[in-house]
Order: sequence, then C-alpha cells, then structure tokens
Amino acid sequence: MSGYTLPLFLLMSGAVGGFGFPPYYIFPFTLLSYGTFFLFLYLRSDLLPSKIFLSGWLWGTAYFVSNLWWTGTALLIDENPFLWALPLAVVGFPSLLGFFPAFAALLFFFSRKLWLNKPLNAALIFALWIGFSEYGRGYFFTGFPWNIPAYIWSDFLPLLQSLSLIGPFALSLLTIALSSLVATCLFAHKRRQTVLILSGLCILLVSLSVWGSLRLQNNPTEYKDSNTIVRLLQPNIPQAQKWNRDTYDQQIDTITKLLTQPLEEKFQSTKTVFAIAPETALNETMLSSVHAFETIDTAFLRLQSLPQEFYFYTGILRSEIVETEGVIEKRNYNSSLLFNESGEVIDIYDKFHLVPFGEYMPYSNIIPIEPVVKFSGFEFGDGLKTLKYGNLPAFSPLICYEILFPAEVVVKDDRPEIMVNITNDAWYGNSPGPYQHVLQAQYRAIEEGIPVARAANTGMSVIYDAYGRKVVSLSLFKEGVIDSYIPQISSERTLYSKTGNLPYFLLSFLFLLFPFLRTLTNKN
Repeated sequence: MSGYTLPLFLLMSGAVGGFGFPPYYIFPFTLLSYGTFFLFLYLRSDLLPSKIFLSGWLWGTAYFVSNLWWTGTALLIDENPFLWALPLAVVGFPSLLGFFPAFAALLFFFSRKLWLNKPLNAALIFALWIGFSEYGRGYFFTGFPWNIPAYIWSDFLPLLQSLSLIGPFALSLLTIALSSLVATCLFAHKRRQTVLILSGLCILLVSLSVWGSLRLQNNPTEYKDSNTIVRLLQPNIPQAQKWNRDTYDQQIDTITKLLTQPLEEKFQSTKTVFAIAPETALNETMLSSVHAFETIDTAFLRLQSLPQEFYFYTGILRSEIVETEGVIEKRNYNSSLLFNESGEVIDIYDKFHLVPFGEYMPYSNIIPIEPVVKFSGFEFGDGLKTLKYGNLPAFSPLICYEILFPAEVVVKDDRPEIMVNITNDAWYGNSPGPYQHVLQAQYRAIEEGIPVARAANTGMSVIYDAYGRKVVSLSLFKEGVIDSYIPQISSERTLYSKTGNLPYFLLSFLFLLFPFLRTLTNKN
C-alpha cells in the first residue's frame, strides 16, 4: 500500500464510520471503520512514526467530516456574510479533531515495542488509546464530546441503562474493543484467547442489556405528581427569519399564542404550569417594540386570570453595559430568564459552556477573527445552577451545547428534579444535526437518573424520563406545544452520578494490565 493508495484507504475507512446519519443507523459502519483502522495500524508497523501520525490524522479527519459535515449548513442561511467560511466548517474543524486519533495512533505505534507483537494485546491497547483520545476530545480545549462511539447504541435502550453504572466513555471503550477484537479474529493465526476475550465482552454487553431490560421493567415511567405540568413551546421559526427584524412581531405573536394555548381537559386540575421556550426565543431588540410590550402584557394578564399558576422560562440574547477602568463596553450573553405569571423576572441564567468558534473565539488574542454569530462573542456565565422557586420543580438549566458534557450537567450536592435543555437547531435544517443533538439529552437522563425536558425552536422538543424513555415529543418543523406531567427522578442517585468517569479509568487500567500480564507470562 503506497502512493495514493494509503491516504485513499484511510480516508475511505474513516468516512465509513459516520455518513452523518443518526448514529443508530450506522452501527455496523462505525464498528467496521474502527476495525479497519486497527488492522491498518497493526499490519503497517513498517511505517515511520511521522507517517503513522499522518495516517491517524487522515482517518480522523475523514471520520469527523462524515459525522459533522452538516455543521456547514449553518453558513448557508440567506445573506450570511460568513459563507466564505463554509470549507472551514465542513473540513477545517474536523481536521482539528483529527489530531486526537492521530496522537492515539502514535501512542499505539510506540506501545508496540512493549507488547504489541501479539494481536490480542494490540487489539486491547488500540481500544485503550482510541478510547483515551475520545475522552480527551470530550474535555480538552473546552471539550467536544459529540458522537463519541457510545452513541451508536442509541437504538438499544436496555444496553443504554449501563450508562447509569459506567457512563458513556466506558461504553465507548467497550465498543472500540468490540471492533478491534472482531478484526483480530479475522487475521490472527492463534485466535483462541482472542475468541475467549471477545466472547467475554459479548457476554458482558448482553448481561448489561439483560440487567437494563429488568431495570426498565422494574421502573415504569412514574410522575412526580398531578399538581405540576411542563409545557414545551416549539415555535418552528426558520433560521432565515430568526434575526429578520421585520418578523420580530410575528415571532412574539407565535410565542405568546403557544404560551397561552388552553390546557387539555386532563390537565385542567393541575395547579402549576412550567412553560419553556427555546434558546434565543427572545432578544432585546424584539422586546423593544410597542407591539411586543402590548402583546406580552396581554399574555401575562391572560395567564393571571387562569386558575393555574404559570411560570415562563425562555432563552434570550441579552447584554449589559459595563464600565471598567473608565472604559464602557457592551457585554453579550446567551441567557435564559424565568418569569412569574406577573411578567416579573425572578431568575437569570447565563450560558457558561460556550461553543468554540461559534459563540466565542478561542485564543482571540492570537486569532483576530469574529465568530460566525456576527459579533465579538458572548461572555461566559458563572456555571451550573439548580434553580428553585415557589411550586416549580428544582431544575438544572442547560442551554444548547451544555447538554453534551457527561457528569457536568447538574450541581452534584444540589440534585434537581429535572434538567431543562433549551436549544435552537434551526441552524441545521433537516440534516443529521438535530437527530444527533437530541440523543445527548437522552443519554444525560440515563446517566444522572433525572428526566430531561428539551424545548427546541424547530424541533425536536421532547421529554425523557429518568431512564431515557421518550414520554412525549414533537417532530422537526412542527409548530406546537407539549404538555406533560413531570417524570419522577430515580429513587436513588445512579452510580455514575456519584463516581463520574471513574469506571472508565478503572476499565482502561484493566485494558492496560491484561496485555502487560500476558507479556510477562510469555503467552501467545
């Protein structure tokens, strides 16, 4: 394999792993991609370290392009002045992510001198280093844990219950090992032990699935009570209209219409309604018009006349004027506001985990370029909160991107009753993006044992119970509301919510220890 053959093989192998469809559609392709990447690294031990690193980068770049090509659709919105950045979005960012598997490939290469002459050892060490690169991608340089390997199991809810025990990075490690061990069985001459280890891994995954199935059977969806309901607003405003000032009054009309929509008969006896609108549903310019003032005032007066107590939680773009050492500057925030039924703001939450290159520019003192949000960027919020007020359930507010981060979605010593994720996926149209994004909410619900209410501008708005079951939902591009009682949290905190990623590190240690012990005993 030389000349153009090598890079083409790596690009094709990486591209097979994604395709950009919802992850559960590509289950076999992702396993195939990791398997062929392992075989290449193992069989091409003659390559120089520089070529191994380049090989890992080529494979990783193709893999992430196939997973994330849809991010470029955000730049195809009408009259976007940053259309020139489309290649950077489609290829540039994935090429940066490609350095994670590149370094993993290099570590695999240098590990070979210790114990990788044995195929079984090599399969486990490959999984170890690729798993470590995925963990690093999730947390290093602000983190981007999008489509880690564990997401290919999203159509297997019983197995996903293992997230409550070991978390997504440990499940990703097992997934990569499954791929590399299957690949090893296809070429190794002495495969008895490999088959035994692979069988053991399959038995473990099946056992976790059986346990998960029993967990689901023994914990049917139950609701906190009948006194409080959640109302999710899905205004379905196309991104091309979202920042068009000529449509602001119409947007206000849509939001207030959904907010004040009559309750279904079965919810008429409820005492409290927790209404939730998506990320950036409002902004300061929108609220500055006479029409907005009158429409919102009328809406709150109508809510006050109802027998239920209403609270309105919504995303908003807001700003503050700050004077520092005689210099006056405007600071922008991607925030959310909590209103009572009198229209008074009773709490504010500012997004703290911002999207790199979209909401802020990393190393902006070095790279003087505006983010694609058309201004100098947002300010960082103070961090996670558990908001409590009146008869509302205690909730953890998470704006868009913040739902991505395992073990970083709730205040540990102040466990909420529900996680509230607001987002605007209209940027990405009918692409794989919204489908991939909604899975993040499902996984976090299972990991923490806490239900999630997700309000999305164009969809998909959904409520998951504490076990990842979809309670109610609205599909893409459908205007409407979802009313539902609030699912009950798990009776006890999950193991993962207590230990975080400790199971991943313990499993990684075992993956390191086993080849080491085999090498010491000189077994083939």
